[in-house]
Amino acid sequence: MFSSGKSKLKQAISRGAMIGIVVVIVIIIAVGGYLAITSLTSKTTTTTCAGTACTTSSSTSGVSPPNPNQLTDNTPGAAFDSLDPAYGFFVTDGYFANVFQSLVTYKTNSSGVNSLQVAPAVASSYTVSPNYENYSFTIRPNVWFSNKDPVNAYVAWFSFVRELYYNAPTTVGYSNYVGLTFNASSVGHDGTVWPWGLQNALVANGVPANENAEVAAMNQMLSNFNPSNATQVAIMSYSHQAYVASGSMTFLINLIQPYPLFLTDLPPQWGAMQDPIYIDANGGVVNNTNSAETSYFNTHGMPGTGPYEYGPNAAVSGQSQLVLDANPNYWGVGVSGLDPSLQPATIGQITMNFGEQPNTQIAAFDSNTAQLAIGGAENGNVGPNQFQAIYDGYKYKSTVPFSDLFTNFGVPLCDLPLAQMNTQIFPTNMTGLREAIVHAVNYTQMETQFIFNGTQLGLMFTPPIPPGYGPLDNPQNIPLYSYNITLARQVLNQTLLSTPYYAIDSAGQTLGNPSGTQLPPIALYYLAPLTPVLQEEITVMQQGLTQIGIALAPQATTEGYYGSFIDTTPQNGVPMVDVGWCADWPDPIYQQFYDLATQAAHENSWLTNATLDNLLSKIPFETNSTLQIQQTEQAYNIYLSLYTMVQAPEPDNYIWHAPYISGLVYSPFQYAILYNMITYT
Repeated sequence: MFSSGKSKLKQAISRGAMIGIVVVIVIIIAVGGYLAITSLTSKTTTTTCAGTACTTSSSTSGVSPPNPNQLTDNTPGAAFDSLDPAYGFFVTDGYFANVFQSLVTYKTNSSGVNSLQVAPAVASSYTVSPNYENYSFTIRPNVWFSNKDPVNAYVAWFSFVRELYYNAPTTVGYSNYVGLTFNASSVGHDGTVWPWGLQNALVANGVPANENAEVAAMNQMLSNFNPSNATQVAIMSYSHQAYVASGSMTFLINLIQPYPLFLTDLPPQWGAMQDPIYIDANGGVVNNTNSAETSYFNTHGMPGTGPYEYGPNAAVSGQSQLVLDANPNYWGVGVSGLDPSLQPATIGQITMNFGEQPNTQIAAFDSNTAQLAIGGAENGNVGPNQFQAIYDGYKYKSTVPFSDLFTNFGVPLCDLPLAQMNTQIFPTNMTGLREAIVHAVNYTQMETQFIFNGTQLGLMFTPPIPPGYGPLDNPQNIPLYSYNITLARQVLNQTLLSTPYYAIDSAGQTLGNPSGTQLPPIALYYLAPLTPVLQEEITVMQQGLTQIGIALAPQATTEGYYGSFIDTTPQNGVPMVDVGWCADWPDPIYQQFYDLATQAAHENSWLTNATLDNLLSKIPFETNSTLQIQQTEQAYNIYLSLYTMVQAPEPDNYIWHAPYISGLVYSPFQYAILYNMITYT
């Protein structure tokens, strides 16, 4: 999942070693699960985590919520990119988990979220075939959208097909279902992504066997969706395809290949139920068209089945604020046996403010006008070097210990590099130039701003898999690129000698072809706002590149611009982008390595290497663990020799919150605070 630059620290989430705050943190990590015990100031707080989600509860007298029916969350980073769950793909889009639901949800209890296990949600039950290739779901009776439109197996079929069909191949559906419910090699000539078998289902029901006719038929069907129509029902119930509605309440997903982790792919927004009645009344569905970005949905949103709904005119101020209201028609009210993550909302209205500057976040925290006030990692802008000043200035400090204000969810399972370098356009298409750049950056200096009271709250690691996934995380223990200016100068000089360019280093030495043209500044695009954390990292990088004669030109951009332009083709890309990647479900290869090292997810590196592509498409499905490790080692060696990233420290994912907040639960692969579980003490 795309992570906004360092503004929210690239909307990525890397479950990794959790580094605690202040006195002590004990960590146990096993493929994303850990228990952290934190001792802060004079009070000891026990925080239990699962996946990388933690929950904490505390109460302190003397500070109360200004309005017990409202909560203000100032922690999200850069502006969100869409209210449509089939389009939005940045970690700032954590509201999806509160508005929409899938067939299953990550298992949750009072101790937090376990991202390695799922519980029934819209489906009341499910079965998995012994070979992990066929998944069958029984849709829960009496589930409806917030506008009371019903949910059934036909709605599930519509939702999964629409996600691939209408906005492929650039965003959510493509990245999360390639190799599972569709094959990249079968993408249509116009870019249309077809779930496997769907074209056969159309032909079996009278549609001519050519893609133009099939596209016309699907556009007509999805834009005029009618489960009472016999032909549509026959298409949906055709058994030999990826998605099958075999009856009104039975939905099947048939994978291209066995995949044991598939259920953990479904809870986030790319598995969300979408209302076909509402969608068809407001524009319908057209193949390969990102209509959500320009249509009604991006202003008004759409109904969901979750405990919250988008408020009237929810998105305001250029996508910098979003209002969620408790769903007055929530189907889960009074239903017993539900996973706690599905419980009704207890706070009536949530206001999410995106991209708040640090001074605004701190002021809201100090004045008690925001209950979730300051975030870290993908959710915020305030670094550890500001912690002491924040607490010293807190007006209720005399009665509220630090531990009542601060929760650390640990290092997210993301890769949040300072710069992804485009391997397909000048000048970063030169491997030697990229190699020189990665050796010119002082990574140790970058880490210093993540220290608080002697504790490191940011982790530097060798890309692309962050620590915490287990044996597939850098199995050879290859060190990060060294900071070596001499080596960087030598490599750049050798590279530019065969080009019409030269650079002049800080010592006045000419590197490269002295009869050529001086190498122009290289643009580094970052997602606004420019925060103190990001500014410091850019400054460190500029200082290093200046020593080898490369000028860095930082340029602010938005998530919308990134998604609609930079993220479309290599040629539309830019030399460097401060956008990282977070795993969408707990698979370190297919969801982390694969997306950063191939062109599947349209990451800015636009890396093309046939051997690497082949390895990364096999490793997730390899049943021989010894061979799997060997293949992963080979993939690491190839990837690191291509020098596509300037790595940055992975900051801990923390939140400063009001002391009367109870039930704070974070779902890591949904990048979401579960607002419905929050209460005020």
